Amino acid sequence: MLISSDIGDFNCNTLEEYRIALRKCLDTTIGYEIWCSEGQGTYPCIAILGNQSYSVVNYFAEEDGDIYASLGDIEQEGEMKFKTKTETYEIAAYQLISLKLAMKCADEFFCKLEMPACIEWEEL
Repeated sequence: MLISSDIGDFNCNTLEEYRIALRKCLDTTIGYEIWCSEGQGTYPCIAILGNQSYSVVNYFAEEDGDIYASLGDIEQEGEMKFKTKTETYEIAAYQLISLKLAMKCADEFFCKLEMPACIEWEEL
């Protein structure tokens, strides 16, 4: 599995290597943007964007195909801004999930290479 982030790329052969690399990517005082796939530019892939409290996970089944975003509390209104080293993103508040749940999605993606079933999704 390849992890790409603001701090670099990590090739991970085991779930443990993958988890260690994810923790390195999350160890930041600003927000993070992490992409996970089998290789550079391959699909399916997931993107995890957030900060130390909340994340949004996006799932891309194929290039130019359907895109899905995590669903958190659908009663939440407004947007939340996430700043990474290179970008500022505005995310719909109802798409936010806990960092713990985002990491559960990442683990499931590593094991199955398909859209994680541990959360609800919104098709974009």
